Amino acid sequence: MLLLAGCAPGDQIAGLGPEPKGRLAITIEGLPGGVSASVNVSNQVGYQKSITAGEVLTSLTPGSYSIVAQEVTADGDRYAPAPTAQNVAVVAGTTGTTAAVAYLKVTGRLQVVVSGVPAGAAPAIEVTGPNGYSHPVTASETIVGLAEGAYTVRTPVLLHGIDRYQAPSDSQVVMVSAAATGPTVAQVPYALSSGSLQLIVTGLPNGGSAAVTVTGPAGYQASVTASTTLVGLVPGDYTITAANTTAAGTVYVPAAASEAVTIWAAVTPVVRTVSYGPGQGALSVAVTGLPSGAAAQVTVTGPNGFTRTVAATETLTGLVPGPYAISAANVISGGSVYAPVPAGQTVSVTVGEAKVAAVVYGPANGVLTLAISGLPGGTGAQVTVSGPGGFSVTLGSSQALNALAPGQYTIAAQAVTVGNYTYTPTPPNQTRTVTVGTTTAASVSYAATTGALAVTVGGLPGGANAGVTVSGPGGYSQNLGASQTLTGLAPGNYAVSALPVLSGGTSYSPAPASQNVAVSAGATSAASVGYSGAGGGGSLNLTINGVYLTQAIQRYDGTVPLVAGRNAYLRVFVLANQANAAAPQVRVRLYAGSTLLQTTTLSAPSGSVPTAVNEGVLTSSWNLLVPGALVQPNLKVLADVDPAGLVTEESEADNQFPAAGTPGSVDVRALPTFTVRLVPVLQQANGMQGNVTDGNKESYLGDLKSLLPVGAYDADVRAPYTTTAPVLQADNANGAWGTILSEILALRFTEGSTRYYYGVVKAGYTSGVAGIGYVGGSARSALGWDHLGSAAGVMAHELGHNMGRSHAPCGGVAGADPSFPYAGGKIGVWGLDLNTLVVKSPTGQADLMGYCSPNWVSDYNWSAMMAYRQGGPNNAPQALVVPAAEGLLVWGRITPNGIVLEPAFRVPGTNARVPAAGPNRLELLAANGALLSSVSFDANEVADLPSGSERQFAFVLPLDAAMARDLGGLRVRAGGRLATRLAAGAGEPGEGLSRRTPDQVELRWDATQYPMAIVRDAVTGQVLSFARGGAARVWSRRTAFDLQFSDGVRTVTKRGRTLQ
Repeated sequence: MLLLAGCAPGDQIAGLGPEPKGRLAITIEGLPGGVSASVNVSNQVGYQKSITAGEVLTSLTPGSYSIVAQEVTADGDRYAPAPTAQNVAVVAGTTGTTAAVAYLKVTGRLQVVVSGVPAGAAPAIEVTGPNGYSHPVTASETIVGLAEGAYTVRTPVLLHGIDRYQAPSDSQVVMVSAAATGPTVAQVPYALSSGSLQLIVTGLPNGGSAAVTVTGPAGYQASVTASTTLVGLVPGDYTITAANTTAAGTVYVPAAASEAVTIWAAVTPVVRTVSYGPGQGALSVAVTGLPSGAAAQVTVTGPNGFTRTVAATETLTGLVPGPYAISAANVISGGSVYAPVPAGQTVSVTVGEAKVAAVVYGPANGVLTLAISGLPGGTGAQVTVSGPGGFSVTLGSSQALNALAPGQYTIAAQAVTVGNYTYTPTPPNQTRTVTVGTTTAASVSYAATTGALAVTVGGLPGGANAGVTVSGPGGYSQNLGASQTLTGLAPGNYAVSALPVLSGGTSYSPAPASQNVAVSAGATSAASVGYSGAGGGGSLNLTINGVYLTQAIQRYDGTVPLVAGRNAYLRVFVLANQANAAAPQVRVRLYAGSTLLQTTTLSAPSGSVPTAVNEGVLTSSWNLLVPGALVQPNLKVLADVDPAGLVTEESEADNQFPAAGTPGSVDVRALPTFTVRLVPVLQQANGMQGNVTDGNKESYLGDLKSLLPVGAYDADVRAPYTTTAPVLQADNANGAWGTILSEILALRFTEGSTRYYYGVVKAGYTSGVAGIGYVGGSARSALGWDHLGSAAGVMAHELGHNMGRSHAPCGGVAGADPSFPYAGGKIGVWGLDLNTLVVKSPTGQADLMGYCSPNWVSDYNWSAMMAYRQGGPNNAPQALVVPAAEGLLVWGRITPNGIVLEPAFRVPGTNARVPAAGPNRLELLAANGALLSSVSFDANEVADLPSGSERQFAFVLPLDAAMARDLGGLRVRAGGRLATRLAAGAGEPGEGLSRRTPDQVELRWDATQYPMAIVRDAVTGQVLSFARGGAARVWSRRTAFDLQFSDGVRTVTKRGRTLQ
């Protein structure tokens, strides 16, 4: 058996001893006295102890120990340990292991010392610093626990009661350091920085309001209506301005209109007195035009029931200031009626001034204006006006007949023959009633109703008569024995037939024996018949059948007018009476009146002379490029074939043209320089800008210079205009094309320019609407895309509309010109491109005002555009320009969906004018809706819009001070519809201007009160955008902008700046 004995604890077993232990000495330093550390000691077998000061840990099981130290806060300051964590190995024995933890202060303090603040006041000081730190300070304070770094102490103005206190600066920057032994100190010494002004108003009755304005530093302005004290004023110079005021029906005038005063920082206010007293004015009524002894019938009424009858010139004194109405009635003297002009007027009498109102009497009469159009330049009409009292006068041009007796007038117009053509008037008869003091208008429009046919007969010996018969519409028939021009022909097709002729025993055969020629109104057609002997042995004879100069298009008789100063191409058509191998020279002499300018001898273009005219081949004529310097009014041409007599002919007597040997006149007309401004349009919606610059502008002008009657020209490119309209669409479904065109028109009127304005856009498509423009009138604005393959043609087409031309009937156009003379919209006569010397066929080329290609310009549209450029817009009087300091831009659109009345703007009045009268009416309304004034106006037709007929308008009305003050609304009436805008009575627009990129500025404003803003370059004054919707981006590198915000009627102007 085995017996086991136990052992008590502590008993030593043979071969074993007590488990060995170790020591760990931890030192902690860097903390202020009395501040506890935060250190934790642990191992992986569950040992853990927290210590707050240096300590020796004993009886530790040998192994790895972790020492973790935490940040400590004491008295607001933070202390950070180093290291924050460490591992040490504890071994058995008495020597022990050591470890150290060193604390370091990592925050500083800032002492803000506030002084000078009055009792009970608390400044709103703010301290900001690293990591978004912010702390408010209202009194002296020491801020602890701050991270090291730069701190900003902001010290705003302190308002206390009526006083203003300010520190020396708005802010200061201080450095806070953890190593500092004491706090960083920021001194904020406040001091009184404002003064006050006590204004005492005297001299007004109870209830009367003064009209005093005080202005001072930093844009300060205050309105004062009674005695008061203005407080919190920045020290500096102030101006007290007092204006007249009305109380109890009496105008009171200040003793001093203006006074300067200096305000100091002080508790006691500066005192000034504004003294008022009653004021009076005078009105001088000047009456003229009545016979001696005749008494005028003039009544003056005014404020407080004032009324006075004036029989002769008189000055009314002691008048209460205000509006006075002067009404004048007709006077009968010696059996005659005398009418006053004006019959009614209003004059505002002001204090201390003698205003004048003139009343001019004269025999009662009216005015009749007669506009005559359609005749070639220099041609007199035959229009007779007859009326009461045996009145009768015959007019040859447009004229105003003044001082007409009232009654009915008959206007009778007779047909006029000009050269080969008859021009018929429309209407031939009309009546107009003339009334006293009014202007009555009438118009007569002439149009060519007949044409001519020049028949040239050649090849017969002298004395032999041809056997030519011309027959045509209405049974017309005429026999010709020689060359002759038949005039007064009804338009239509004419048959020219020729019979053989026997002369001197020789039979002469005609060629061709028959031919058909179309005769058009206002044009001379040509036909030629050449005879030759039966044996072919007849003598050769040369003649010049025709001569003309062309710049783009020309009739054979040369009656299409030329533009002075522009190159022209001379063509001389020489014919022979038989087949030949002759190559004669042609001599051309150019004259200015009777003065010979140039003589040129032209060589034959080919090895034989044609026997018939062929305008379609340049080598069938003798040609000369005539420089623009010679193409001037009073130009004349004389041409002769074979001037040296080198070719043996049957007759040398018929070698000249004109046949009489006298130089023939060329219709050359002087036109003003054509000025156009190209406007790059940038679409905010997609950032796309029309590609037109000074470097490429000529690529837009090529077709314009070739196809339109333009000689001298001046084209420039303005700064880009930013539109906030929607993105352009091929079918214009969103109306963006019309909106942008309307803005271009408003841009032209706002900038007061007389140039044509052509906006250039970039479209995101290649098929669809390419351009639109106004038809005639004085709008002279259009819009087109920048696809350079077609941009020049689009620009020429749209500016053709501006010059009054409607569409030619080709390509499915809308609103084709019913008077266009050629079927299918063709050009009708031969054209020539002077740049390439390529001839243009009458039937192979369409007119540029249609939608067909290839295209050129017809003689019809060239001549009409020439007349437009000579006579002004539509040959009508310009709208009356009224010089004014300010004007009101009124603009909008009349669309199939209604009237769009855009917000109005106050603009400089240099371009202010009364618009041309028309069927539409603008009404200017007071704030209560009362009618202040109204004006009729015409609107401009827009061509090439696929969305239906649309008219647009823009004009700058003169705006005087009274209208600017009283205007509260606008209303437009058109075609039974109306649109109204009322002033919103809004406050500030709340604008903000910021730079998004170096090239782009963003404007934001309150569009609920101000629907539109004009953004101008503050340096050039150019309009950069009519901005809509409260947010707009404008492409500009400028830093200063003038901003105008419209509430629909009234305008608020601001100056905005951005950083570059």
